[in-house]
This record gives sequence, C-alpha cells and structure tokens, in this order.
Amino acid sequence: MDKNLKLLLINSNIDNSFVALYSEPDLIISKTSDYIKDSDQQNLLRSTDKLIQCFSEVSQKLEEREGSLEELDAISVIIGPGSFTGIRVGMAIAKGAADALDKKIIPIDNFELTLNRIQKIEPGKKYCVLIPAKIPEYYFSVRKDGRELTSGTGEISSLTSIIDKDTVVVGNFSDESEFSVDYFKSLNVKDQKPELDSMLELSLQHYNSGKLFLPENIEPLYLKDFIAKRKN
Repeated sequence: MDKNLKLLLINSNIDNSFVALYSEPDLIISKTSDYIKDSDQQNLLRSTDKLIQCFSEVSQKLEEREGSLEELDAISVIIGPGSFTGIRVGMAIAKGAADALDKKIIPIDNFELTLNRIQKIEPGKKYCVLIPAKIPEYYFSVRKDGRELTSGTGEISSLTSIIDKDTVVVGNFSDESEFSVDYFKSLNVKDQKPELDSMLELSLQHYNSGKLFLPENIEPLYLKDFIAKRKN
C-alpha cells in the first residue's frame, strides 16, 4: 500500500495566516485568526506568536492521530513579497522544522499564490499581480504563460508606464474602490479560489514536479530594501 503524501503548509500573510497539514485526503488547519487572546485572556497575542501557536496546534493534532512530523514529505512556505516580519517568521518556522526533520522546502511566492486563485488563467494573456506594500505602494509582477516578464514596486498610478491596457490587473482588493484606474481591466480574487486551496494546489504541483530545495537555499522575496529605524 502506498504511503499517503504529507505536506506541511506555512502561510504567514498578515490577513490570512495559517499552518496546515495535508495528509491526503485529509487536511488539518490552524488559523491565526482563531487566536485572539493569550492564556490570561487580557493581552493580545502578536501575529508572530499566533503563527507559532498554530504550528504547535497542528503538531499536537497530528500526534493525537498517532502521526508524527517525521512522516512529512516536504514543507511548503510563502516566501513573499509582503510583510517583512511575517515573511521572516514564516520562513524561520519552515527552515527550523526542515532542518530538524531533515526535510526539503517548497517555496511559493505571493504573486503565483494570488494569480492561482483565478478560476481560469487564459493562455497568451498578460497579468499584473499586485501585492500591498506600504500604501500607496504595491509590489507588482507581470506574468504571461507562467513566466515573469518584470517585477518591482510602485503606486497604482504608475502602472501606465509598466503595462499596456490589455493586461489584466489581479489583486486581493478589500473593496472595489481600492483599485479605481478605469484604464485597466481588473480582477479581484477576493471571492474566487480561497488562499488555502490555492497554496495546497501549488504545493502539490511543485512537489510532483520536483521543485524542492534544501532549507539553506531558500531566500525571502522582498523586492524592496527595508531600513531599520534607530531608537534615540
């Protein structure tokens, strides 16, 4: 009897952070949104602490099913771009677990994660994926047929110098007013494929195609230099 594939998914995106274990066909998931307060029910947990708690919860639920993280086939993690702290914490958990368990990592960037939430990607069409940076700036990646044509950071108003009017702008916009440039066609993935489904689908694709890497070869995708502020 073939062994069931087991993948650990770590998503540290601020709006939808989670740790999930896929053991085909089952899925154990723990979301940071489920952790509102700490044990004394007074102080809010930081998002970084919540993600670590999610990892612990998934591990515990696996043990209750008489399983072990030693059985993992690989660890999938979001590498950015996005929140500097979120990326750093998510990758630290993934790399730490991979080193301890002697497993490889499947890196997934937020551009492919967001684009994959579209129900149907048309061949030959260009898509410009937007990820919020420091508002009003966005990270952007222009992609066509699975290839990245260009990427960087900029404001929505500067898109006219980056893409043509036939390019579809894709993003997870909180409301329609967030993207209000009539010149471009836009597609909001908010109500399309859930982020968890998209990440699991990509993780399975990458695993089956052999896109696995040693922890030391995984780097965050920042696209922008971060300057630490000194305290006086």
